[in-house]
Amino acid sequence: MSDATPDQMLVATSPLELLLGRVYAAYIWLVFRTTRWEVRGADELHAAMQKGPVIYLLWHSRTLMAIPLWPQGLTPITVPTADNRDGRISAVTHSRFNGTPFKMSFGRSNKGASRQILRLIRSGASIGITGDGPFGPRRVLQDAPLEWARISGLPVFIHANSVRRQSRLPGWDRMLFPFPFGKGAAVYRRWVAEVPRHPGEDERAALQQSLSDALDAATAEADALVGLPAGL
Repeated sequence: MSDATPDQMLVATSPLELLLGRVYAAYIWLVFRTTRWEVRGADELHAAMQKGPVIYLLWHSRTLMAIPLWPQGLTPITVPTADNRDGRISAVTHSRFNGTPFKMSFGRSNKGASRQILRLIRSGASIGITGDGPFGPRRVLQDAPLEWARISGLPVFIHANSVRRQSRLPGWDRMLFPFPFGKGAAVYRRWVAEVPRHPGEDERAALQQSLSDALDAATAEADALVGLPAGL
């Protein structure tokens, strides 16, 4: 676990949130254990994590199975999460897989939270973040991933996952909802671009596009490995 202080850690505030988070965690574990996984790129991620923390980046629609697919036993992972009902339920689920949910007020100034995240990184915690944030728009890269890569200097690893047997939940992100006893794919790719400390406007835009394209490519690769068209 990371050294986030109690007031920054996100926890369930009602018995219903706690129950739903535990039920989701149990179901995700069932899917994970009964799926035949094809994994690509994990060795490079493991090698990087032997040296220290990383930024673990994916699209929001692939978050459910990203929880158990995080490599265990190398570095702890902190997950910035919105302090609302869905976020608190997600926090319970993450906690069941040894993640540390971290309270952030998305859409407001997060300078204080960003400073704390840097302290967590220095303590050895990796950071898991969705590229399109908690509210979207879908597959539109937000500023935070590139900004955290810039100020932390951490390597960025892109993750995507897919399963053959799935449905999509209603909502802005079309969340992939997996079913057990099928074929799955997990892809890990290092983003190779160098992020300067003070990029110009054009350079920043090019880096944003590069990172977004890398996320799309990894997601399409995971879908192809289970025999589905990209983004289905």
